Amino acid sequence: MVVLLAGLSLASLLQLASKRADSFVALLQRAFEFHRQQQYRRSIPLLEQARVLRPRDYLVNFLLGIDTLRLGSPAESLGFFHVALEVRPRDADALGYLAEAHAALQQFDQAAQALRVAATQSGASSQARLALIQFYLRRFRAVAEELRSTRAGPGWEAIRRVQRGKRTVGFKSALEWLELRVRRSG
Repeated sequence: MVVLLAGLSLASLLQLASKRADSFVALLQRAFEFHRQQQYRRSIPLLEQARVLRPRDYLVNFLLGIDTLRLGSPAESLGFFHVALEVRPRDADALGYLAEAHAALQQFDQAAQALRVAATQSGASSQARLALIQFYLRRFRAVAEELRSTRAGPGWEAIRRVQRGKRTVGFKSALEWLELRVRRSG
């Protein structure tokens, strides 16, 4: 009789585990449909339920990262992308979205680092390399515009010093001084 009960108990557990796996797949499928339709507020609760069942699942964390990022929560999305990258450390898509989240938070060094990893890994796609180049071009334009738009910024200060013929104290050139000021300010 004990063997029969143990057998029923084991069968019940196996059935429960099977249902749990089925519910994970069903949750993920429904969440992905909402994600594809850009209905992120509807996909996130389903993805969170799926994450309870499989906390380290790559796709669940990747989609949660994208959806929270799209809803304007880049800080929250970082954790999801980091988990996805723990599972697939050199995934170019996850690295690209991680970079986007860091850039949205104005953490440009971390954004560039994520894009560099994606672009320089062996077998990196031309798309990953192009994303890095585009990032650098956007940052260069933004910094150049910022320097041009203010007369009080480090760019104008360096230009005024050069125009007056004064040497920037302790530096070989105004450009060296300017680069240091830009690095410190942003």
